[in-house]
Amino acid sequence: MRTFLLLTRVQMLGLLNSLAPVKSGLSHNQRTLRVVGIAAAAVLLGLLFVAYLGLMAVGLALVGLARILPALAVMLGSLAGVVFTFFKANGTLFGFKDYDLVMSLPVSRRMVVASRMATIMGMALVIAVCAMAPLYVVYFLAVPSGAISVTAAVLSVALAPLAPTMLATFASYAITWVAARFRHASLAYALL
Repeated sequence: MRTFLLLTRVQMLGLLNSLAPVKSGLSHNQRTLRVVGIAAAAVLLGLLFVAYLGLMAVGLALVGLARILPALAVMLGSLAGVVFTFFKANGTLFGFKDYDLVMSLPVSRRMVVASRMATIMGMALVIAVCAMAPLYVVYFLAVPSGAISVTAAVLSVALAPLAPTMLATFASYAITWVAARFRHASLAYALL
């Protein structure tokens, strides 16, 4: 378990490092400043996204469509997992450049793949929470609900991105497999 957590930590740090790679020629302080700036911009955009979804949900509740908010929340949570997986699965799972180094570690392949999938699933879950929470908050304010509906909402936040993320991972694998047969694999992957 400790090995899995260590590999997952390395993957999360690698995901953050992709914002300001070492090859960029920047010093350590400049890279840190760049990562902090990009993270601050991402948090600001995330807050705007959450505010927009909340206002949209309030608008739907005001016109009497509050009962569709849970279905909309699950759809957005699923879509968030799919989009993030398509963007990151190619580099994280299939096209990682440290393959020789990682496979020479005294760790099973299963553990490496599990840690990389945990990173993708964790980030998809964070995005899904940001997308689903405002809709559920407005729903529970507009529609009387009990403990069962709150429990179902919490479970849907945790489960909505899982299956679509797995399907997107397999689709990304298929696209990567096809694109690898072409001379310009990156262009083929982007087009597909």
